[in-house]
Amino acid sequence: MLLQLLDLLISKVENTTTTHLVLKKNFLKVKYRLLEELKNVGDSFRWLKRGTLGPEMKQCRQNGDDYIKNHLVGNNCV
Repeated sequence: MLLQLLDLLISKVENTTTTHLVLKKNFLKVKYRLLEELKNVGDSFRWLKRGTLGPEMKQCRQNGDDYIKNHLVGNNCV
């Protein structure tokens, strides 16, 4: 009985660390030679804080206009 319980616990630990999704992900990484991309947290925070800063949005910010409001209404910031 204890050996069965031990086998069950060992298989549970193995299953949680090597689920089918993890195995598929590793297979695809090897097959297609994919590399993990490193994300820059500072850039993500900057994007979340200010939004996408395209040229027209930068012009709106320089003029003190609200880009989203102007974009929804159809006015240009320039």
